[in-house]
Amino acid sequence: MMNFLFEERACSALYLQQILQDYHPTRSQMLADMFAMGCLLHYQGERSAASMLIGQVFDAVRNIEEREYLSTLMDSISGNELRLACEIAPSMELRELCDRARQGPSREAACAR
Repeated sequence: MMNFLFEERACSALYLQQILQDYHPTRSQMLADMFAMGCLLHYQGERSAASMLIGQVFDAVRNIEEREYLSTLMDSISGNELRLACEIAPSMELRELCDRARQGPSREAACAR
């Protein structure tokens, strides 16, 4: 596993990507895609669906050492959704969705759907 200082990883999905590759090598792409989709849904205002997807990814890697990181990452999602979605290295299809969301008109956030 790569070594990251907490400050370097606090608001970055790169460390989560490494965790997924280390702990779930056969499912890391699927979990990365779930995280990216959760970030995209969060960006679009679909907070309930986003929390469910991101929570499932976090449940797959939750352990004592990573709780603080995962909590900090979750707290930093607002305003960083598209950057985090791309940092996790999702499949090309999800990256394209994020690119389209970046280019589209800004959307009003839904109220905790």
